[in-house]
Amino acid sequence: MAPSNKPFVYFDLDKPDRTAAVFIQHELPLRSNLTLQWGPRLDKSANGRRTASPRVALVYHQSKRSTWKLPYGRAFRNPNSYECYFNDGLSQVANLGLQPETANTFKAVISSADHRHDSECSEGGS
Repeated sequence: MAPSNKPFVYFDLDKPDRTAAVFIQHELPLRSNLTLQWGPRLDKSANGRRTASPRVALVYHQSKRSTWKLPYGRAFRNPNSYECYFNDGLSQVANLGLQPETANTFKAVISSADHRHDSECSEGGS
């Protein structure tokens, strides 16, 4: 097979995305064996996106050997440069309007000195 004279085309993009985040967590004792943990996280992307991710958990210490936890949290994923800017004119179209994907998670955890049992429910967002 003869070598091709076509130039090799690849995705060359100089648009780095840097993210800064701030997270605050607080524990509020409701009773001697019951605690509410909560905290927001705020992420700021160099590409202009801001995303807030809350987290809250109820922690119940049934005994010295047994703990119940009911946490909720929201996670996100920013679109990457390939998803935002690449357009090959055939199968991939650039989309500068992409927003972060989000997911809400609920979990139930029972921990003991001998065993740990988890049950999780996740709900996908946008």
